[in-house]
Formats: sequence, C-alpha cells, structure tokens
Amino acid sequence: MEEPSARRHLVRAAVFLLGAVLSLGGGSEPAVGADAPVRTFQIYSQDVDEPENPNRKVYVLRTDTQRFFFLPPHRWEVRQEGTNQALLFTAPDLSAGIRLDLDVDTNTIPVSLEPVRLREAVLAGFSDSQIEREYACVVDGQKGVAFDLRKTLQHSTQAVFRLAYVPYPGGLAAFEMRTTTNHSTSARRALGRLMNSFRVEPQPTGR
Repeated sequence: MEEPSARRHLVRAAVFLLGAVLSLGGGSEPAVGADAPVRTFQIYSQDVDEPENPNRKVYVLRTDTQRFFFLPPHRWEVRQEGTNQALLFTAPDLSAGIRLDLDVDTNTIPVSLEPVRLREAVLAGFSDSQIEREYACVVDGQKGVAFDLRKTLQHSTQAVFRLAYVPYPGGLAAFEMRTTTNHSTSARRALGRLMNSFRVEPQPTGR
C-alpha cells in the first residue's frame, strides 16, 4: 500500500511548503557555524535545575555580544540552520516546524515594525497566503507584532502559519511556525511556550 507514504509526503509538504523538509538532530555539544560571515554563533545545552524534569535542558545561543536562552518544545528536535543565525525545531512526528531567526534582514522586515511595511513583507514572503489575524505580542518584555496566516495546498489541505517579530537590543527576532489545521492547536501551544521561555542577556565581558 502506498497510502501511508503519500500521507507522510503530504504532511511534510504542508509543514515545509512543498519540499523544504528538514532533517533535525539533537545533542548537547556546541555546534559552531563554520565560516559565519558576521559574528560568532554557538549553540549548546545546559541541564535545567528542576527535580520534576530531570532530563529537561535549556538551550543557550551565544554570539559575540549576547546570549539567548530558551526551552525548546518538549521532545522537539533542535538544529542550527547551516551557518545562518537561525534555529530549526521540528515535532517528533514531523507534523509541525518552527524557525527562530535572530538575524532578520531589516531591509526586508523593518525593525520599527511599521504596520504597513511589515504586512507587505509578510505577504511577499508567504505568497498566496491570507492574513487571518494581526495582533501584538510580548517576548522577554519587548513588544512585537504577530500574524496568523493560512494557505491552501494540494488536495485542499490547509497550511497554517504563525509569525512573530520581536525587537531585541541590536537586532530583530522572527519566530515562524508552520503546520496544518489538524495540528495547529498543539503547534501554536509549542510556539507559545518557546516564546515565553525566550530571554536575551548581554554577553559577559572577558568571555
């Protein structure tokens, strides 16, 4: 029977927009981006001091000037996206994916988050999608803007996106969640937990 294979292919296409399937791996060792064009970019994990969650880890992403702390969704895998300053998260069953970009091109996405320009940039990046909701969000005390979008794929499958743009000292972070309608509730919950855990600190001097 080819039905399971076809269904799996459709899910992956819906989540990663027809072909951008991600193969993510875990691990607690630092992963250093090779030949990074702008700044040092390291990611590593540390144990969380929570007796009720002995295997939980907090991830630390370190640049020359800052450290970013976050808790990935439970059991989701984490990987650096090549040499980019972006992280990829994937659900265990490949039903959803989240991308966290800490080096957003501010020539495309205005750091001021000016509504008209931001809306135009979102629609340009997600062609044939419809904005269903636009609203304010807060990450680590910083006010940002979020969007919910929807797009029809093959066989009337509905792709669901949630985007959030939040400034931090010296840059702009973009959270991007992709899934299908069947998994949108759990995927949005996972994104919310990731955003709620996100913290930014200056890199200690002398480190």
